Amino acid sequence: SIAIDSLNNVHISYYGLYSLKYATNASGSWSTVSLDSGGSGSWYTSIAIDSLNRVHISYYENVYRDLKYATNTSGSWSTMTVDSSGQAGEYNSIAIDSLNRVHISYTHIVSFPIR
Repeated sequence: SIAIDSLNNVHISYYGLYSLKYATNASGSWSTVSLDSGGSGSWYTSIAIDSLNRVHISYYENVYRDLKYATNTSGSWSTMTVDSSGQAGEYNSIAIDSLNRVHISYTHIVSFPIR
């Protein structure tokens, strides 16, 4: 997923082997960082930039099948689980509204026993 901030810097989130990856050219040259390396992959990433040029990433963590969220709003990166019930988070999309509130849409599959 790719987003452009108000200063025309490029921000990219993507699946890396065993981790969520983030790349940017905001410093003038390209840099990459691994944000969540706790599983077998962070699939279906979506990225958005708020009005203060802070980065927000939603993604699907494939081991536990959870919807997760990563952000640098505090000045350093943090990640958190948003939904861990059932199989949550595939095909997610993130958006930021005019008040810098985060909104995430995603699929959620709940398994029921077969009778």
